[in-house]
Amino acid sequence: MPNSLKLKTTVKGTNANVIIHRAEKRLLNERIRQCNFTVKKIKEEIENIKTQLVTELEPEIWERIRTAYDNAYEKQFTECRYRQQQKYDHLVAQRNGDDRNGENYLTTHINPDKWVVNLSNRQLSPAEITVLQKGMNFCVTPLSVPVQEIVASTEVVCNQMKDKSEADSLRADVVKILKNSKPPKSNITTEERNAIAQLSRDRNIVILPADKGRSTVILNKEEYKSKMSGLVNDETTYVRLRNDPTRRVKNKLVNTLKRWKKDNKIDSKLYNKLYPTSEVVPKLYGLPKIHKKDSPLRPIVSSIGGVMYSTAKYLATVIGPLAGKTEHHIINSTDFVQKIKGLEVPPGQKLISYDVSALFTSIPVDQALHVIKDRLERDNTLSDRCDLSVEQIENYYACA
Repeated sequence: MPNSLKLKTTVKGTNANVIIHRAEKRLLNERIRQCNFTVKKIKEEIENIKTQLVTELEPEIWERIRTAYDNAYEKQFTECRYRQQQKYDHLVAQRNGDDRNGENYLTTHINPDKWVVNLSNRQLSPAEITVLQKGMNFCVTPLSVPVQEIVASTEVVCNQMKDKSEADSLRADVVKILKNSKPPKSNITTEERNAIAQLSRDRNIVILPADKGRSTVILNKEEYKSKMSGLVNDETTYVRLRNDPTRRVKNKLVNTLKRWKKDNKIDSKLYNKLYPTSEVVPKLYGLPKIHKKDSPLRPIVSSIGGVMYSTAKYLATVIGPLAGKTEHHIINSTDFVQKIKGLEVPPGQKLISYDVSALFTSIPVDQALHVIKDRLERDNTLSDRCDLSVEQIENYYACA
């Protein structure tokens, strides 16, 4: 049942659940009926438009339009069908855990042994393996209610509220809840909790998520440091800075935002959203590529809390919709398979793929900015998602 159609009631009991279930099914049937009606109307409109175009356009022009329409339709249909099939398969597997042969999906198709890849010298105990198999995003329930953290977070929210009475009411509600709160039931065993403590005390290992997949990887710390040093000492890819540019970049960004606000080019809401409030230096770390020989590291730069963090998040919403607009764009491996389906490689030729080394650091920044500017100037929907002009966006990039 779609979440938007799920009903809730304070009435308890089996009969109430039956009534709710029947009501949800009737709503779902009505939605399906309305969708079918809408599809039918759209198809009628398409046929009417086609008929009009055939009578008003030259045959050659109409044929080009029809071909472009058919290609666009097939692409959208393929992508939508793939997404819906993935959602359906996931729901079926979640509901009963059965594959198409009736076998248990979880025990037949999932191999927990691959969830933990130990590349270190440490011998992992069964409890350590079990807790690592839960993944890096698994949240362990606390032994006690984190009162101080909740109070601190509440204060941050209250300080942003304009109505003082509402803020005081929120504080009172939080205090009341905390007084009656109890620690949640533990979601791991005592052995697993001890295993976490033992792993955290071991200074000779590093625990990381794999670059691809959901595996957890354990590396010797010295090996990790050696591989990271090899990455940052590559002078063909990186340039060593003589000093920390954080303050200079922040001042440049702040001055730009103040000038725009003074000239009424941005409002206070956007100004506060983009204003840098911290100066955390971005951190570099590596994720092991366990699918490659010797498990090299993929460098990742975390800019959370950095001067340009809010800027990057905002600009991602501005230029993100520009991606994937060409016929050469590949969404994923499934989309690639669909595109080459039926392709015949001529005799004497081969289909090959290339892997770019240090892709992002190899992109010429000036040319990339020129391309982005050109695409933004031709984007008719820019004003719908962004209050800045193309010139402002270009200057904003220059701050980085």
